[in-house]
Amino acid sequence: MVAIRRMNFDDLHIVTEIERLLWPNYPWTADDFINSGCNCYVLLEDGFIVGYSVFYVNNKVSFIANISIRPDKQRQGFGRLMLSYLVNKARKSRSNKIELEVDVANNRAIRLYESFGFQIMNNHHQYYARTQGDSFKMQLRL
Repeated sequence: MVAIRRMNFDDLHIVTEIERLLWPNYPWTADDFINSGCNCYVLLEDGFIVGYSVFYVNNKVSFIANISIRPDKQRQGFGRLMLSYLVNKARKSRSNKIELEVDVANNRAIRLYESFGFQIMNNHHQYYARTQGDSFKMQLRL
């Protein structure tokens, strides 16, 4: 069974473990999640955390700061499920649009976002402070 719920303090050990698997050089710490000021959600399969997201709303704009799925659980529809959940959250919050940043080299994520109707708005050179990597700003009008 698959479920999505708000992240709680007890989840941080697993979430930061996934974070280290995905971003070994620049992972978020437990404090980063706690101090983010965002709504954080976990995706569970049979009671085990397989992914998480970081999301917030500012005025009429929703922002997806992060969607991450365990490497061994990728390409199984979990990212699509989490994205669908966040799009619904944005609609319920009466947002006019959703924005996100995605690494220009993350082709799988870009294709996923485009399949939901997100469009590339512009390129941010050296957007990622820790890596100096470039990003695409993507947007979905609701």
